[in-house]
Amino acid sequence: MKDFQHFFIILFLLNFVFGQHFSQDRQRQHGVKTQIVHRIFSDYDPTLRPPPQEGSEHNSIIVMTSLVISNINLKGQIADIDVTLKQQWLDSRLSYQVDPREGVDEIKIDSSRIIWTPKTYFSKAKLITKEPFDTSYVVEPSGFIRSKEKVTLQTSVDSTPSFPFTSNKEITLKLSSKEHSIEDVAYVWSHAPPALKPVTVFDFALPVGYSFKEAYAGDCVGNYTIGSHSCIYVTIHLEASSTQFMITSFFPSLLLLISSWFHFFILPTWSVPRTISAVLPFIVFICVALFSSDWFWSKYLGSGLQYWLLFCIVLTFLSLFEYFLVIIFNSKRKEMHFVLPQSTQVTSPISNSTEIKTTNIPVEINSQPSPQGKCQKFLKNIDIISRIIFPLSTIVFILLFSITFN
Repeated sequence: MKDFQHFFIILFLLNFVFGQHFSQDRQRQHGVKTQIVHRIFSDYDPTLRPPPQEGSEHNSIIVMTSLVISNINLKGQIADIDVTLKQQWLDSRLSYQVDPREGVDEIKIDSSRIIWTPKTYFSKAKLITKEPFDTSYVVEPSGFIRSKEKVTLQTSVDSTPSFPFTSNKEITLKLSSKEHSIEDVAYVWSHAPPALKPVTVFDFALPVGYSFKEAYAGDCVGNYTIGSHSCIYVTIHLEASSTQFMITSFFPSLLLLISSWFHFFILPTWSVPRTISAVLPFIVFICVALFSSDWFWSKYLGSGLQYWLLFCIVLTFLSLFEYFLVIIFNSKRKEMHFVLPQSTQVTSPISNSTEIKTTNIPVEINSQPSPQGKCQKFLKNIDIISRIIFPLSTIVFILLFSITFN
């Protein structure tokens, strides 16, 4: 028991001693950083552009850029995106020398200090929010500045249809400088540490039903034209999940379309099942087309669903039309024939008089089929023909649909 007590006492003393040592190191580093900040900002003018890098063939300040996307919210043809913009450029006026034993590798500039920045903005997007506390600047001993700021952007989305109802999305972001021309600032995508990839998209940032396919980063057209502003862009490709869209849209609509053909195989005497099969699918498709919300159409915008839905409406309408043709041309003309009544004489024994009585003869109704021409014979067998034409036309449309939108 005493051994454990001695062990805990020794452990406490070691923790106290090393804790004091670490605290003193942090205080010393803080003091060194404060002195460096005062020294480098003593004659610093943030309104002046940094001097060009020594030995460079041009006078532009190279700004290495990378993006980190943490959220994408699709709203039809508009997307709200949470972006962390990371930039790095050289400002030799902020370079400093420090003893390696001090352990100072970088200095974070607080918000009270103002430094020169390239005034980067997203030219094809609308800035929704930009929080000041989400912006930070770190200065390395060589004078390289690493900046990081979080913004929320709203930009347009391009849709690329794919079979059956998936709609792949493309989001393009363009970066440029608000104030500085290419003679002063030139943007490049970062392909070296600390940002090995110019664009990073987190899995949790993707909308439901989409996956990150690829991102293509490059220079805008005319990026290096004299007198223009430097511009770079990135196009993010999001791939929709085919399985989810087929389960939620394609298969239900296909089954409903097939159900509209059941009355081709049902006897005309079964009026209720035939009526349900002919009328209900057409009504459902019409209601989907007329009363679906904007969110529904924005989800499938550009996916080809509108063409498939139009085909289903046309085919179910033709099925309903065929249903009425069968009723009209398969009906029978009814002819009524009255048999002449028969008279009988009845002699009454009481009055010795003769009375004539008419015997009631029931009416005979003879049903005879209407005269049939060639056209009427064809329409009478339209159920048999429809059993082939409707499925065949659906198969052909699906094949053409898959080739067109794949």
